[in-house]
Amino acid sequence: MEKTYKTPENLINYISLRAGASVLQILILSILIFAFGCIPKEISVATEAKEKNPAFEFAKAERLYQKKRYDKALAAYETFARSYPDDINSPTAYLRKGQILLKQKKYARARKELEEFLLLFHNHKQEAQALQLIGTCYYNLQNYQLTLNTLKNLLNKYPRRKSVELYFMIAKSFQQLNDYNNSFVYFKLIKEEYPSSNLSPEVTYGFALAAFYQKKYQLAWDNLYRINDDLLTPTEKLNIKLMLGNIANLKGHYWLAWEKLIAVRQDLPADNIDRIIFSKKEIEDMIKELIGERFNYEQLSAVKKRYAHKFPAGEAILKLVRMTIKQNDYSQAESLLEDFFEDFPQHSRYMEATELMEKVKNISMIKMSNIGLIIPLTGRFSVFGNMVLKGVQFAIEQENIRREIKLSLVVKDSKGKPYLAAKAMQELTEQNKVIGVIGPVLSKSAKVAAKWANQLQTPMLSPTASAKGIPELGDYVFRNCITSAQQVKTIIQFSIEKMCKKEFAVLYPKNSYGREFKDIFIPSVAELGGNLLGVANYEDGETDFRAQANYLNELEPEVIFIPDYADKVALIVPQLSFYTSNELPEELNPDVLLDEGESKREKEELQQRLQAELKQETGSEWWMQGGSGSGLPPAIIPIKRTPWEQDIIKPEKKDKNRFPKIVLLGTNGWHSPQLIKEGSNFIEEAIFPIGFYDGSPDPLVQNFITEFNDYYWEKPNLLAAQAYDAAQIFIQALNQNPVSREEFREYLLDIKDFPGVSGETNFTENGDSQKKLFIMGIKNKKFMQLSGEEAWLCPDKSDLTSFN
Repeated sequence: MEKTYKTPENLINYISLRAGASVLQILILSILIFAFGCIPKEISVATEAKEKNPAFEFAKAERLYQKKRYDKALAAYETFARSYPDDINSPTAYLRKGQILLKQKKYARARKELEEFLLLFHNHKQEAQALQLIGTCYYNLQNYQLTLNTLKNLLNKYPRRKSVELYFMIAKSFQQLNDYNNSFVYFKLIKEEYPSSNLSPEVTYGFALAAFYQKKYQLAWDNLYRINDDLLTPTEKLNIKLMLGNIANLKGHYWLAWEKLIAVRQDLPADNIDRIIFSKKEIEDMIKELIGERFNYEQLSAVKKRYAHKFPAGEAILKLVRMTIKQNDYSQAESLLEDFFEDFPQHSRYMEATELMEKVKNISMIKMSNIGLIIPLTGRFSVFGNMVLKGVQFAIEQENIRREIKLSLVVKDSKGKPYLAAKAMQELTEQNKVIGVIGPVLSKSAKVAAKWANQLQTPMLSPTASAKGIPELGDYVFRNCITSAQQVKTIIQFSIEKMCKKEFAVLYPKNSYGREFKDIFIPSVAELGGNLLGVANYEDGETDFRAQANYLNELEPEVIFIPDYADKVALIVPQLSFYTSNELPEELNPDVLLDEGESKREKEELQQRLQAELKQETGSEWWMQGGSGSGLPPAIIPIKRTPWEQDIIKPEKKDKNRFPKIVLLGTNGWHSPQLIKEGSNFIEEAIFPIGFYDGSPDPLVQNFITEFNDYYWEKPNLLAAQAYDAAQIFIQALNQNPVSREEFREYLLDIKDFPGVSGETNFTENGDSQKKLFIMGIKNKKFMQLSGEEAWLCPDKSDLTSFN
């Protein structure tokens, strides 16, 4: 079809655009047009031919592209690519389409055009450029993993293609994927190879951010202060402040950290805070930590004044309240809380402030320097109470020498009666306003007082009440004494590990003291790897122990445990040595070896169990021999001896003039000169635990004994030592400046490895003490503290007849 032009000017413009038109040709053509008003036919035909030339079409598209008329250029390139797919300029047309769409931020279409380029023109010289443009599309589409895949492929295939823009997209993609190690590598590469890049602020920011996440805080700090943040996004500007604030906090520049963090918190948008390195809650938590842990009184007061009625003034007020309480300025604390209630009625810690106000009012009545003491000053237990009083008084007098605010001891006499101990606990808490109470002394009184201590939320620490279960009576109940369980497990473990003894028997009194130890000892033997051969008992007033002696000698134990006091043990031990017959006397009724409380059903069940166990062990029912058939014999477990043991031990039993080689174990009640005096040779090499030993080589113990003796003109005993330690534990907790009885209780629980004169002490979660006990032995008619390394403890098997 012939192309025509509506005006001569159109034709002239067209001709002028042709690269081959001369000035003369244009002049002649212009004269003809104006003269005749028409265009020669041959010129019309030539124009049509030129318009169908692909070079002409591509050049027209290129001119539109250079003039940034992108929509028309895109249409021209599309027409060209469709009309001339095999033309030499066709690859460039596809590439240009991708570039134009990329400039128009139509990233998905751009990627499609560029990928079509790669498909149609594989290994084209412009392939590297196309790959980089595709990577750029993925980057802007926020598909960072495909960005990395594409750009890495580009660098692998075209290693000389590297550029600052290419490295930057790689570094930023790693950053967006939270891979700060690789991000750091590429940002560092840019800084080293392209130090003058116009991307410098963004590069420095990315480098500092990667260093921050790698905990290279000093490196991050140095780079953050070099950034011109005018060229960064609002999010990046906030992150710079957050990083500086966090690092300043770590470096101890708390006020600088505060200024940065509070500025970020104020500038945070209500929404769309993606890529902020800390959440709003994390930022507020850091601010609260500065207020709660780092700021002094003046700084907190400045925060309260500057941010009145808004965050974080409320946090500052609550911290100020606690500080004024520790300074015993309760009126100021109450005034600050009133400000809090007025300014922050909707505060998240409003209930905490309410509870704190109640505590402030209570604390203002509590006398933080008053310590209560409940002991039997009169009555039959007064000797115990007075020794406890001396231990506590001595500790307080020592402390008051160093103290500006002196401690006061408020003493109440329980007379050894539980109901008076409970009454004393109430009076000390409500009337005397003590911070805590030491005592009571006796276990029964401690159990009753413990219920009131828990109800009144007053910490109570007994230095002597050893009965089972006392600390479990409440969260405010503690004790500092050696318990029955501690004693039992200590001596069993010592017997097995240091004395090479594993076969045990028990002889206990039928009272609460003896039964408690027996009930702990029996399961503990098996638990710690020993064998229990038999159990026997006796009445409180009993003096003839022939039956028990013959029964125990028949069992041939290596160890006999006697949980009683020194006077009774001194009476029992000679009889154990004298009655060594292998036969039980006819008058022995096996029922004497049973507790009074055991029922008929329990006896029958025990009989059946023993019968089954012993029959399995021996293959017969020999255990019925010697019994009447109606009673239940003692709990006996047959002993299996090796031949070499039999050869040595059996002849020894026939020697009536010699004490059998049985080791005696006792409790701390054995520590008395009466035992050595009246037990004579029969008590030699006995073992028992104690919580305090006045002959200990420990300098701490010896200094205590010397100073106590100088003060009272008498030596301290176990009760005084444990009471002294209890008072010292109270003092250590008080020196932490508790603001309430509850906090005082928490400080008591936190005490670890307390170096007491009655042994190193820790508290369990329920307030019970864990102590390292002393092991005492009797050698050459003297008490001695054992280390476990003494030669006579674990004899060589070639000479079992003697410990010497």
